[in-house]
Amino acid sequence: MTDYTEKIHQMLDGELDAIQEPGLFGELSTNGDLRTEFRQQLAIRTAIQNDRMALVPPAALTNSVFSSLGFAAPLAGAVAGAAGGGLLLQWLSRIGIPILSAITAAGITFGVANNADSLSRDINAKNSVAGRNTSTQATTKPLAQNSSTTSSSADPVKIVYRDRFVKVPADADQRVANSNADLKNSNTELRGSIAELRNSIAGLTSENERLSRDNATLQAQNEQMMAELAQLRSNSKSAPIASNADITPITSVRLFNTLEMHNAPAARMLVPTALNAERQFTVYPAYTAQLRGFPLTSTLNTNVAEESAWYYNIGISLLYHTTANHAFGMEFGNENFPMIFDANRDGQIIRYEQSPASAWAGVTYRYTADRIGQTAFAPFVQGLIGGTKFGPLGRVAAGIQYSPVGPLTFILGVEGSAMAYNFQQQWYTSPKYGLTYGMAVKF
Repeated sequence: MTDYTEKIHQMLDGELDAIQEPGLFGELSTNGDLRTEFRQQLAIRTAIQNDRMALVPPAALTNSVFSSLGFAAPLAGAVAGAAGGGLLLQWLSRIGIPILSAITAAGITFGVANNADSLSRDINAKNSVAGRNTSTQATTKPLAQNSSTTSSSADPVKIVYRDRFVKVPADADQRVANSNADLKNSNTELRGSIAELRNSIAGLTSENERLSRDNATLQAQNEQMMAELAQLRSNSKSAPIASNADITPITSVRLFNTLEMHNAPAARMLVPTALNAERQFTVYPAYTAQLRGFPLTSTLNTNVAEESAWYYNIGISLLYHTTANHAFGMEFGNENFPMIFDANRDGQIIRYEQSPASAWAGVTYRYTADRIGQTAFAPFVQGLIGGTKFGPLGRVAAGIQYSPVGPLTFILGVEGSAMAYNFQQQWYTSPKYGLTYGMAVKF
């Protein structure tokens, strides 16, 4: 609870990390004590905000009054010091500002009251002196009335304090009104934030209630299924056992075979009989792993030597036989592809010739016809659609396969392939043809 209490304080201060907010809201939706504590902290924060609004005088009014009295504002040094330390600023924002505001308001009230008494005594004294001077000088010099001494509403008000004039700005009321308007806007924004938070808590509460209802439904279904299972078990235990009358007796029967041999008086003639190879029957579906070579010749004549390695022009495939005639699978290989194409380079047409080696892969399909007569030979046709790093690839092969007794199979045929590639938005092909041969193991 202590950890979540600290998170509530951080959220109300605007210091809570956004990553920790979902965890706090989830705990608020399930923990009633934490929600109560959150409402109490929110009420305390609202009361402090209202006290600050009621006690803190506007900064403009404070500066004007203290300037008119010849003093410096007491919070200037505190605010300047708070700019240098984050800890002091947090203290002022939470506790220091309301306390200093209350002290400042009391000081202002006390100072204004004392100044008002002193000012009243000074004015009465000056009026008495002025009355005496007027009575003695009334015959020599009348009091001058000049229109220029009349002050307008826009001019600052002059207050006599200790034999000197103190100017109070005429727009002090407007500044106070502006400060009050800013405080009202801040209060409105705070109320909006509290409303949004309440809506979020209400949404989490409704979601929790929905999950509770779903859990109750699932629990009821589980109880119903357990009851049905118990009923089935009780029915199976109470099923009647067949009586002896329903059981058919089984008796042992002895069988005897009699073999009679007779010697034929005539000589027997042996007729020659041709022996045929016995076919091996395969259970489908089945798999075949195949290794084959394809030293194909390109139709493009290039002056570039082809790369060579032991694993070039070799393909490995895995076929899945659905029936004796149809098979699907994947095949992988590596071979050279001669390329001849034209390119536009700085306005000049340049002809390129190359023969890089590249790996390819694709999806293959093979159709195998029935055996020829009583032999172990059968024709086949195979096609592949795949691709290389240069472009798409297509292959077609046809030939004959030989399957003697056992899982071993040999193939021999002809094959053609073509690879397409694109350069400067123009397509080219690299066709090849030749023989293909290999062996396969069926399992």
